[in-house]
Amino acid sequence: MTDIIAEQDSKLSLISSYVSQLKNSAVVIGDTLDDHNTELDNLKDDMDNTTERLNNTTNKIAKLNRATSSNFCLITTLLIVINVALCIIYFSI
Repeated sequence: MTDIIAEQDSKLSLISSYVSQLKNSAVVIGDTLDDHNTELDNLKDDMDNTTERLNNTTNKIAKLNRATSSNFCLITTLLIVINVALCIIYFSI
């Protein structure tokens, strides 16, 4: 009977050390996850800033494109009118 109790105590001590090792591993994993979550939050903030800057730049380019397109039509029309006027003047002489 004493041998059985001694064997159980030995096995319980072994199980206790395994549980302690598992606890230590779980703590290290938890700390690592916390660090990774912090890094992911920082990356998300950086991506949000980059997305905002990209959207602002895209809006500026679109605005410039609209302005350039409008000016292009105006300049083209003006050149056609000048060419027609010059042709009328040239051929009426």
